[in-house]
Amino acid sequence: MAKVSEKVPFRLMNMPCCGALICWINPRLPTFCPECGKHVFRDLKFGGILTEARVAWLTMEVPSERRAEEDSEAGT
Repeated sequence: MAKVSEKVPFRLMNMPCCGALICWINPRLPTFCPECGKHVFRDLKFGGILTEARVAWLTMEVPSERRAEEDSEAGT
């Protein structure tokens, strides 16, 4: 296993519809709640984001052979 680190935008959000706490690393806000499916974009845009870090590090372990494939694709 090889460790891979990547910079990601991080948000901790409290869903206004059902109260679920969601860790979000997508640069775009969700349109719908991943828990209950209700429309939440507007409510999140004007409040509901508890913590926001423009740059956070995501570290994950990937099989070594997959890492070699990604490196070779990036070089081409």
